[in-house]
Amino acid sequence: PEQQARYAVLAYQRAMEEWPWVGVVNFWFFKRASDAERNQAMYYFRMVEPDFTPLPVYEALRAYTANLIPALYPGAHQEDHWALTYESGWETVRVGGSALGDYRRAIAPGATLRFVSEGASLTLSPGPGAGEIELSVDGAAAKRIALDGRSVRLLRGWRSKRREVTLTAIAGEVGVDALVVSSPWRPSLWLVLGVACLGLIAIRFLAIRR
Repeated sequence: PEQQARYAVLAYQRAMEEWPWVGVVNFWFFKRASDAERNQAMYYFRMVEPDFTPLPVYEALRAYTANLIPALYPGAHQEDHWALTYESGWETVRVGGSALGDYRRAIAPGATLRFVSEGASLTLSPGPGAGEIELSVDGAAAKRIALDGRSVRLLRGWRSKRREVTLTAIAGEVGVDALVVSSPWRPSLWLVLGVACLGLIAIRFLAIRR
């Protein structure tokens, strides 16, 4: 039971951090009506006993979700992602050119979007129209960014970092169609091996010439 509790938390954490494409992840299952199936392996996937006595996996997931701060991890995320907090002044607009048919649009200056991003860089797909936003990161002084309907890089970095991001509509048509978080660039194994081989060949060539 203790191993199940540890692994269940790690599975949910990994799904959020590494599998943005996976969608909703459910736990199977909460409980059975009785212990009549205790001779089957699937019976032991339960969270609580038939009499509702909690098992370690239930307590572990309850503690994990109670302290969880939603964040955008590497991947593409739509405007309705659960980690995005829209503060008054936004509406949902349906338009054919958006990523999945809808996007959020500020209806007045001052409309604010807050979220946590964890990655190396952050790109905003703003939807159609031209406008201007203010970007503030970790409470620092805000900087203004012009929007023209094309994707715009909001954050750049060489290493993964957790940041608190605030976007505020200033003027014009400000929209949020999608947000893309990128991981730090890492050379592939084949690239490393290729460079190493070239280095060895160069060393060998120089040694022969001497």
